[in-house]
Amino acid sequence: MSGHVVISDAASGDVISSDKPHAKYVVKVLVHEKLPYVITSGYDKTIVLHSLTYEDESTPKLSELHRLQLPAHPEAISFVTLPTGEEALVYSLRDSTFLNYHLLTPSLPAHSKRNLSPTTTSWVAFHAMSILPHPNDSSLLGVVTSSAPHMKFLLVPVDSEDVVMEVFTGAPQSAYSTAVFGWRVRGDGVWVNGDDGVVRGIERKTGKVVARLKASEGSEKVRSLWTGTVDGKEVLVTGGFDKGIKVWVPEGVAA
Repeated sequence: MSGHVVISDAASGDVISSDKPHAKYVVKVLVHEKLPYVITSGYDKTIVLHSLTYEDESTPKLSELHRLQLPAHPEAISFVTLPTGEEALVYSLRDSTFLNYHLLTPSLPAHSKRNLSPTTTSWVAFHAMSILPHPNDSSLLGVVTSSAPHMKFLLVPVDSEDVVMEVFTGAPQSAYSTAVFGWRVRGDGVWVNGDDGVVRGIERKTGKVVARLKASEGSEKVRSLWTGTVDGKEVLVTGGFDKGIKVWVPEGVAA
């Protein structure tokens, strides 16, 4: 809750550096895979772009490059590639259906705003809670929303207001939930969390829920998940309010 961003040694857990770029709780941290940039967002209604440098081979250092002062709390943030080939930051704000695009340069210049619900007039039905580019097609963005009583999944082109797919996932949530999702490795579906302790697998082709994984025996909320490849196998990791972490592999579940 202090607004600090800490870099730790993954093997030992030792703190390498500690910075305080925010006055309140840090919501998200993004590290670019190719460019020397780190993005942090916080409940102080700011997004900060940092440069990531190394004082020597093993000592990373963050230096603030630019700060966006926002009218509301930032929720989802992600790096994307625009149709022009330029790298950009996209983010959402609480109680806004817009996605905001800024070019990924040291001054973070504004590029565009795209409405996920162009027909919205006098009231707001949702905001984006999590944004992830498609793993094999950088022109597409997956988005899960704050919609209640059930989460909604959207598939949209980058920097566009077109909605390619809109799915009501059946994952229960409230105004206090934190919707998250992860793409399957091949990009043919996504996993979404839920307040009922169930992780749902949604097929991209049909938009149907094709799998339900009971991540919590007591139906406690699934708080976080991660998808990726480990030792050549697709893996899903879930964590929840049952104070447990589960690693799901093709053969079953490993505690």
